Order: sequence, then structure tokens, then C-alpha cells
Amino acid sequence: MLSIPYRKKTQLIGEKMETIFKDIRKWFNDYYNSCVSTDGKKYNLLILKLEHSIKVGNHAKAISEDEEWPAFEVDVAETLGLLHDVGRFSQLVEFGTFSDAYSINHGERGYSDVRSSGVLQQLPQEIQTILLNGIRFHNARRIPDDLDKASTRFLKLIRDADKLDIFRIIHKAVHQKSTERQPEIILHVDINGPVNPAALSELENRQNVSYRNIKSLADFGLMQLSWIYDLNYRYSFKYFSDHGIFANIIDILPSNPDVMNAIDAVANYLSSKQSA
Repeated sequence: MLSIPYRKKTQLIGEKMETIFKDIRKWFNDYYNSCVSTDGKKYNLLILKLEHSIKVGNHAKAISEDEEWPAFEVDVAETLGLLHDVGRFSQLVEFGTFSDAYSINHGERGYSDVRSSGVLQQLPQEIQTILLNGIRFHNARRIPDDLDKASTRFLKLIRDADKLDIFRIIHKAVHQKSTERQPEIILHVDINGPVNPAALSELENRQNVSYRNIKSLADFGLMQLSWIYDLNYRYSFKYFSDHGIFANIIDILPSNPDVMNAIDAVANYLSSKQSA
């Protein structure tokens, strides 16, 4: 939980907290609108990211409520979900891609834009730090070791919430074949390409599959499987199982023995978490 001093500050702020969070949501909407492009292709991708931001906020709220966090922490979690991918909007407008490798680190861009905007200044410093760290490191391959405990707790939450909606986006894109019209969704990889042994090796070692090893849609599936080892909260594992996400990922993977062994290992891990 957050510190005692923060709790006292929150009580003193009272109803002003809701006003502050409304101001943040307004800033987010204004920021998004400033990035809206007349280019139809970019516009559709911007809408995709807007919907993603809202849904991640909903997941963040659901996770924090499931963990029975205090109401003001639920507000912080939902706000972090809304803001986590704010750097994606200017990234797409400036570079025409969602690939950090070929443009900018969108976590760092979002951190810089939110920090410089001053939109968080009315919040207690501890909450500013939580939100900024969550935006900055939500896409990091690993959680930094030197973060404060409160930031780490919220960062784990936002990383879970982000993954849960990306599972939805990829499944929908593959099912509706929109990856052919909008290859940016899966970073322009070869839809029919083979498994990259480097990506499979990372999965087998329970490491997050790195984007540099994503060469095909199958590799994208391996990356999503690797994310299961990085989930943190009960709600996330339950959501993963209840919504058939595991089966959806397996559908895009080849059935060669090495891949099937990796799938079995992930299934066993998932089962252990569900029974814990």
C-alpha cells in the first residue's frame, strides 16, 4: 500500500482528487486529438491505440479492485492504464510505425511528454512518481531493480493490464485478417514465416521474448506465451484462462515438437498459478 503520509494528504485533498483525475483525462483527450491524422491509415491505428488505452485502464481498475486496493489507488491504477501508451500517438504520427526499434522508445516518449506537460503537478509527489515510472517502464523487458516499492507494485499491474488487451488485439487482428491491411499491428513481420530459434530459446528459458527476435507471426505467438511467465496478479491469470487466450495463441503456432514442448511447459506453469 501507499505510504501513511500519502494517505493523510489524500484525506486533506478530499474531493479535489476526482477533479485532478478528470483534468488528467481531459489532458489525455486533448493530447490524442492533437495527434489525430487526416491520413486514413494512421487515423485507424490511432483509434486502435485510443481504444487500447481505455481498455488497459479498465483492466488496471479491475486488477486493483480484485486485489481490494483502496479507492484512491484504484483511481491511480485506472489513470496509469489510460496514460501508459501515450507515447504511441506521437510515435505513429512522426515515424509511421509502432516499432520502437525503428523509431523511439514509446515508454520514454510518453514519460517525457507527460512529465513536461505539468498535468500531474497537482498530485502528491509519490503518485507522480508512480505514474511516471509506470509510463516509462511499462514496456521494459524487465522491471528495474532500483524502483521504490509503490512504483514496482503499480508497474507490475500496468504490465499485466497491457498484456491482457494486447492478447485481444492480436487475436482480433489475426482472426479478421486486418494484419494484411495494417501490418503495423504486428510490426510488419512475415505472417507465414517460420519460428525463430532465438525467440523459442527465450521462451524455453522463461524470458520475455525480445522484439528483436520477432520475425514472424509465429514468433509473435511465442512472445505472447512468454508473457505468461511475467504475469503478476490473480485477476490476470483468471482472465487469461476464462477468455480462451491460451488456445488463441496456440492457433497461430506450428505444431513442431520443440514448440509443443514449450507450450506444455507454459500450460503447466499456468495450471500451477491457477491452483495456487
